[in-house]
Amino acid sequence: MALSRIWAAFIIVAILAAVFLYFSSPQNSGIFNSMVVGKAGDTSKTTFIDSAAVSPQILRALDTVKEFKTGEIKFTKTADNKISTYREQSADGIIATCKTFC
Repeated sequence: MALSRIWAAFIIVAILAAVFLYFSSPQNSGIFNSMVVGKAGDTSKTTFIDSAAVSPQILRALDTVKEFKTGEIKFTKTADNKISTYREQSADGIIATCKTFC
């Protein structure tokens, strides 16, 4: 009985946190989709920026490698010299769409 209350509390807190994120920033409009059907490794918050807005260190790294990671953000270079930035989802959603093997 106590275990079911703990799990219910986890789910309620997760939904409340998602509601807060959804209303706090327009970039989080897909938060509920990520919670339900997302899996680890899915990309989220993809944006495109001009290469002039990126530090020279990242540009030099992208000349030699396909992908550059700093913290949680990954950078890739497109064919038209724009920089794509994204984050990867770190955990499976509530309903996993596939099995994750370590």
